[in-house]
Amino acid sequence: MNKNTLQSLKKIAIFFLVILISACSKDLNVNLNKKEDLNNSLVNKFENKEIIKQIKELYNESIVKLSKANQVLNANTFDFSNV
Repeated sequence: MNKNTLQSLKKIAIFFLVILISACSKDLNVNLNKKEDLNNSLVNKFENKEIIKQIKELYNESIVKLSKANQVLNANTFDFSNV
């Protein structure tokens, strides 16, 4: 093989390597983006569960306070029917 043929083959090999590397890096970027999206989704689900837990706690506290207020109102009810 002469020198020009070897240089042409090197250029072709480099061209295909560049295509292969760019295709692999694109797949890698897509996979990294999918992984990041999945991670963000899991974080959001965890945060949503924490928010729901806090809402339930506040709801339960409100029920207890309303129950106590109702007991106080019932204890202070006067019967004015005899007046």
